[in-house]
Amino acid sequence: MFEDHINHLNQVFQVIQRSRVTLTVTKCHFRYQSVLLLGQKVSRLGLSTHKEKVDTILQLEEPKNVHDLQVFLGMMVNFSSYIAFYAWIAGPLFNLLKKGKKW
Repeated sequence: MFEDHINHLNQVFQVIQRSRVTLTVTKCHFRYQSVLLLGQKVSRLGLSTHKEKVDTILQLEEPKNVHDLQVFLGMMVNFSSYIAFYAWIAGPLFNLLKKGKKW
């Protein structure tokens, strides 16, 4: 399994070299079981949410005005792909952002 991984890395590096792409060593991650990239955890299982980000949202107070709701919905954009029927669930919240809507 590890030898397969090394062979795959060699293939990737050959393609990178042929295409004249340069890599920044400090931005390369090797032999990690998982790594955080752009706020998402990437592992052999695929993409998942980062616990600290979920905890931050769970600790937010209930939105009391348009600004608070905008902050909440802005944070939720990162998680919308993990939530089934997100548009349907968040629809009433987005409706509250419309001009003239009362809470």
